[in-house]
Amino acid sequence: MRVYQERKKIQRFLSSRPILFFLMVLVLFLLVASFRMTLRAWQAYQARLELEKEYQELLAQKERLEGKIKTLENPEEREKEAKERFTITAPDEKVLVIVEPKTEEKDSITSPPYRRAWEFIKNIFQ
Repeated sequence: MRVYQERKKIQRFLSSRPILFFLMVLVLFLLVASFRMTLRAWQAYQARLELEKEYQELLAQKERLEGKIKTLENPEEREKEAKERFTITAPDEKVLVIVEPKTEEKDSITSPPYRRAWEFIKNIFQ
């Protein structure tokens, strides 16, 4: 009988309002903490993906630059690159620049309405 009374006393203690309130607060605290940890893990995962993407881009850039260095080891390629980049010429060379005239687009789909109206007004006085 004494064991039964002890169990009943423990059961009443555990089911009392202050203890249940404390347990609910503890569960709520654990839920908030686990949510924060999950959020931090997600942010770390996203940061890792971004860094991996940047790393792959840097590797591609490194390969491209190494290829360019390899091609610039050739004197003709170096001269060609200098001419393209800095627009220099050899003393016996002449540079001819051809500029194509601008053509007005008559495409009514891509031109805005005010441009079409202005063109109409201009054509009246010609």
